[in-house]
Amino acid sequence: MARLVSGVSGASNLEARVIGFTEEMSASYPDLEIVDTVYCDDNADTAATLIEGLMTDYPDLGGLFFVGLWPLFV
Repeated sequence: MARLVSGVSGASNLEARVIGFTEEMSASYPDLEIVDTVYCDDNADTAATLIEGLMTDYPDLGGLFFVGLWPLFV
């Protein structure tokens, strides 16, 4: 199970990354379930809070994909 962390919902550049990632993961890892995408509104602090919450709420989470670099800034 994986979740994606993105910036602003509907941003074309970020949506293209999400599509590319999900297509590649589906082809390479067909058993991987991508559960959902959460949005941080391009805010690093919000991204960190979202990630902490996901890790707490889903201790068996297999991975996170950062569509942008916001989580890495904090």
